[in-house]
Amino acid sequence: MRRALVPFLLSIALVPSAWLAWHSRDAPHLGYFHDDSLYWVSAKSLAQGGGYRIQSLPGEPYQTKYPPLYPLLLAGIWKLCPAFPGNLAAAVLCSWLMLAMCLAVACVAFRDLGAEPGRAWVLCAALALNPYYALCGISLLSELPFACLLLGALALIERARGPSGGVGLAAIAGLVASAAFLTRSAGLLLLVAGPLAFLLRGKYRRAMAFMLAMLPGVAGWTMWTQAHHLARTDAVALYYTNYLGYYAHEISTGNLARVLWANFDNLLSAIGGMLVFGLGDSFAAKSVARVLAIAAIAGAVRLRRLPGATVYLLFTAGYLLTLAAWNYAPDQRFLVPVFPVLLAGFATELVRLTGRLREAFVHRAAGERMVAGAVALALAGLLWLAGMGAYRGLFSVLPRFVAERREALADQRLAYQWIATRTPADAAVLAYQDPILYLYTGRKACRLVAPPALVYSGDHPALERFFSGVADFAREQRLTYAMVAPDDLSAELSDEDRLTAYRMFRANPRLKQVFQAGRISVCRIE
Repeated sequence: MRRALVPFLLSIALVPSAWLAWHSRDAPHLGYFHDDSLYWVSAKSLAQGGGYRIQSLPGEPYQTKYPPLYPLLLAGIWKLCPAFPGNLAAAVLCSWLMLAMCLAVACVAFRDLGAEPGRAWVLCAALALNPYYALCGISLLSELPFACLLLGALALIERARGPSGGVGLAAIAGLVASAAFLTRSAGLLLLVAGPLAFLLRGKYRRAMAFMLAMLPGVAGWTMWTQAHHLARTDAVALYYTNYLGYYAHEISTGNLARVLWANFDNLLSAIGGMLVFGLGDSFAAKSVARVLAIAAIAGAVRLRRLPGATVYLLFTAGYLLTLAAWNYAPDQRFLVPVFPVLLAGFATELVRLTGRLREAFVHRAAGERMVAGAVALALAGLLWLAGMGAYRGLFSVLPRFVAERREALADQRLAYQWIATRTPADAAVLAYQDPILYLYTGRKACRLVAPPALVYSGDHPALERFFSGVADFAREQRLTYAMVAPDDLSAELSDEDRLTAYRMFRANPRLKQVFQAGRISVCRIE
């Protein structure tokens, strides 16, 4: 009965995300992350036989930025349900099923990371009730598919390293690792972490078998991207089609230290935010988030003594270092694939702390027991805060987010209808949610991307000069219309800079408004 009860309780933990997926099955938030809509239009191109291209972008360049495995899965949905936006319900269902699969694989990872069966199921339930996992479970993002394959590859590597493993199991692990890489480029780190884990135990043949199984996928995608890269090297071409090219375009030795410092702080805040949802942006809240993050990292480091944790820790360390050096501030979404390792580390520290508190209550003097009581009370408050944060995230914040996006989409669709009926068929549009505009109107589009180098520098006058050139940018990209909304650039800029950009767009004399729906304006570019 105990064996049957635990999966049942985990199923109960999945109910809130399932409820959320049902109420957001029309996916009004598609395009909020931009990546999700690019996956979706690239999948549409595959399903329609157009090749792996960015259909929404002028010129329909090949999609050489995102590996093709996840778009291939989404292409199957386009094949079965070709009518947009009706096919979004099937896509959301697919994303939620990925969440359920991720929990099953995470349970194996928790066992490898030293959790007893009961604790492993509790940690899985914590993932199921994590609002960020629920958000990925209703979004067309690659984080959950990548997490499934990543954790599966890491679990196979650990078993292949053991006495019962062998060359064959190492090769299977390499194939799964190759699939992880073909889902998300960060999987390339497995090509280092996997062989290194084998070599630390002197398993040279198994390390070679793993590499030989993984390399064809890596080499194949690399050669394909090199053969199909755009010849252009402007910021737009690099942003849409070339991860490393755009990174080199924006990050230099002169600003790398600033990027590392800002990203490291953002990374700690993101880890703390994953552990306790909705801490806020105040100094006190960020301080708590940093302490929680340090505890999780310290606990993960403590797991190094476990024989089954090596490759998990190697990959997670490399992944976090990559996020710290990347040209965008890391947020909670990017932590989803490795959060099980950090959660296991945090649970380890929690168990260790409760053990010491128990010892203090039993064996220590009265003064030490009072201190232990205060720490226990603070710990209970933290757990209560985490529980209330998860509840608020699942039943208030995320439903409100979906409702707000649905309300915004109603105005957007009015603008899309005007664009579809009142602009030439070959018109191209400047739009922040460019793939969504294409899906509703058939018009090609691209977005204006705030340069990360300027964002990190905090050079507000330089940003204003950049935004003042929006009409010249549009003409260079052969765009004839613009769709402008107050929440444009929300993913890259602070609220102050975003609203400044919006005011500058509206005041630009070369952007002539020809239609308005709510807060959304359609302008002709002169």
